[in-house]
Amino acid sequence: MSDYIEQYKVFYENDGYYNNDPVIRAKNTIEKHIKDTNSNTLMDYGCGLCTHYDKHRVHDQWGITEENLYRYDPAIPKYSNNPNKMFDAVINTDVMEHIPEPHVDEVIKDIFKHSSKLVYF
Repeated sequence: MSDYIEQYKVFYENDGYYNNDPVIRAKNTIEKHIKDTNSNTLMDYGCGLCTHYDKHRVHDQWGITEENLYRYDPAIPKYSNNPNKMFDAVINTDVMEHIPEPHVDEVIKDIFKHSSKLVYF
């Protein structure tokens, strides 16, 4: 699986999705689910470059404070620490289609082990 992570490091070093951010495209749907579940803490599993937070601040729309937002992406060194912690909500908008088939079950289990209320694929 580390070969795939290395490929994504190169992808993000070359601006990643740039203006085609999947979180931005799904922000209203994600907001509805966060509010429906009364979620206050959130982990973005596969957060990428985080322009949706740093530039567009979608978490403000969702009612998630900076302190309650955790960013995780194994291909981004500053976000590569997978915490041993629970969050109300875990979102992943562009992850599973890039996971090699032998690792799908492992990644799904890892995503669900971090959530107490909501998982958004």
